[in-house]
Amino acid sequence: MRHWQVQQDAGLDFVSVGDFAFYDQVLNVSVMLGAVPARFNAQAEVADGDIDLDTAFRMARGRAPSGEPAAACEMTKYFDTNYHYLVPELHEGQTFTMASSRLFDEVDEALRAGFTPK
Repeated sequence: MRHWQVQQDAGLDFVSVGDFAFYDQVLNVSVMLGAVPARFNAQAEVADGDIDLDTAFRMARGRAPSGEPAAACEMTKYFDTNYHYLVPELHEGQTFTMASSRLFDEVDEALRAGFTPK
């Protein structure tokens, strides 16, 4: 909330939400849409709409405080920059579902605190 206040105090009409990632924003979107490879055994979490942070870290690093280690998702460079992101593993016939409410929770938090989120 402190960063939202800094933005508002600087004269911004809208504060940024969803701009933080523990790993990268592409992973955030993959988790939000339930695009979790089967090797991470998260089918129940996807169905419940609640992919946890440990699953996201296992996707990024191959391990986390809980869950079985698995091969991490491939990482690649974004064009010719030094920015890297995790490559989503998509397959034919894949379905997507809202499997993380983190972005929407941040929007709600900003609204409750009296900020206008973007």
